[in-house]
Amino acid sequence: MISLKLKIIASSLDSTMSTNLTDIANDYESVVKIIANNKEADAKSLINVMALAITNGTIIDVVAIGVDAIQAIAEIKDYLLGNKIAEIVE
Repeated sequence: MISLKLKIIASSLDSTMSTNLTDIANDYESVVKIIANNKEADAKSLINVMALAITNGTIIDVVAIGVDAIQAIAEIKDYLLGNKIAEIVE
């Protein structure tokens, strides 16, 4: 299991960002989950991700389990940080 803790710095995780995130998760065989607001969602499901209602300041955990978990987390991290959607929580 590989995990990453992030703080959302965009105003929210809108539909476009959520779609991009689910597209990335779907590129991998691993199970990818997002945990936010005491809820867990399958990162490969747009409806599940949108249901988390992630807004500015929300702390999220992205978790991947499987053969390509490291690559999945790395690409999600690159997308969220590179587009100034989130920052790493230490």
